[in-house]
Amino acid sequence: PGNGSTLATHADRRRLFVEAGHLIVDLAQRYYEQDDDTALPRSIASKGAFENAMTLDIAMGGSTNTVLHILAA
Repeated sequence: PGNGSTLATHADRRRLFVEAGHLIVDLAQRYYEQDDDTALPRSIASKGAFENAMTLDIAMGGSTNTVLHILAA
């Protein structure tokens, strides 16, 4: 959250990188140490999540970039 509105040169950008790194490590530990499948991306990237992304995109004016990103997922 906030990544899209934080300037690349802003000091908070580094904090976002560190937080993202901690989250990745935490998710990996949940999966490997606790056998928690909910930590995997496939549990988040559901059909409903993609439908929500398209709905939001359309509500915000639409973007062909969104279609490209969803196709890549």
